[in-house]
Parts: sequence; C-alpha cells; structure tokens
Amino acid sequence: IQEGLSVQGLEDVEAGTIPQQIYPFPSDETGESMEGDIYVPVWQVAKAPADASVVNLDLFSIPSFYRQILDVIEVKHVVFSDVVDLYATQDEAAYEPSSYIFEPVFETFEKDSRVVGFIIAVLPWNSYFVNLLPEKTNGFLAYVTDMCGADFAYELNGPKATYIGEDDLHESKYDDLAVTSQFAEFAIYNGDDDSNRTICKYELTIYPTQIYENTFLT
Repeated sequence: IQEGLSVQGLEDVEAGTIPQQIYPFPSDETGESMEGDIYVPVWQVAKAPADASVVNLDLFSIPSFYRQILDVIEVKHVVFSDVVDLYATQDEAAYEPSSYIFEPVFETFEKDSRVVGFIIAVLPWNSYFVNLLPEKTNGFLAYVTDMCGADFAYELNGPKATYIGEDDLHESKYDDLAVTSQFAEFAIYNGDDDSNRTICKYELTIYPTQIYENTFLT
C-alpha cells in the first residue's frame, strides 16, 4: 500500500496497518469473531487506499451494500445500486450523485457456478455524461429518474457535463423533442418478485434547450 501511495504522489501519507481478521462495520477493528454464512471483505483496492484499515472490512455488514450483495448472489449478473451520497461534502457545489456497480465473480466457468466474490466499482454519474458531445455542440439537459426515488439533472455543453441539481428545469416547449431510454437495463434486479422491494431502474430523458435552438438561427 505504501508503494502504491508513493506512485500516487502521496509519500507523506501513513496508511497504517491492515487488520488481521475480517471485521464488521461499525467496529473498533479489534478482530472480534464474526458469525454468519456470507462475508465480503475488502481485499484488492485501486487506487491504493490512504487508510489500510479498509482492507478486511466486511461489506456485507454495511446496510448500503447488504441488499445488492444478496441480489447479485441470487440473479448472478451485474446489479446497479441506488444513488448514494458518496462524495457529499459540506460544499454542496462539490456534490456528485454516484452509484455502486456490483459484478459477480464465479468459482468456475461452469454454468450455474456459485458466486465467490465481487468486483465493486463506483460510478460518479458525471463520468457517464462527459465527452459525449463534440466541442461547440451546446445546450442539452439530461435527466436521470431513479425508481428508488432520486431524480437529478446534468447540463451538457460539448464534452462538459455539469450537475445542476434535482429540479426539472427543461422548457415545456421542447417536450415533444424529448428522447427517453432505459439506462443499463442489463443491470436491473430480475429475481423473485417481492412486494416490499424497490427495484432501482434508471431512465434517461434528454431535452434540447433554447441555447441549442439558437445555433440554428442566423
């Protein structure tokens, strides 16, 4: 880990030591014994973590991971989480909505092999919208509707994407020009029906704006 931090230009950061046993959250990392059938300890991390104590943290003990882990074990394909405030800070301007991506790792290449691990990635939604449009193609609004209850929007100007909040700011005169599609349909939970379960489906709607219309007026 220290070698990795040096490569990242963080030579002065002391990562500390790795806990010797899998431990739950929250915990004092004393390595107290755990009882259960499923453990999902953090193992390999990229980039190198500034705090080595994250290694061996049992993600199955964290509520925001618990449901997705069970879902992936059941359906055996990648699953998207709901929107999380992973990068929320006191500076609201720095906030970016994000979601987790859970990809199963199987014991063998055989059909119906059991899930024995996970590759977990973080998708800051901003990264999906950047570099989609060429320079000087400005004036689009992208709205993401999360069936779990989170709605948010980005303004797209050329390759840049700017988070503009949760308000629907599109102009109604462009309603008939909206384009709507399902996002990452392959990553939706499709297991047993449960009336108490809220399935996180994402829908994208793109609107033009007056700024885009003005580029066609001379």
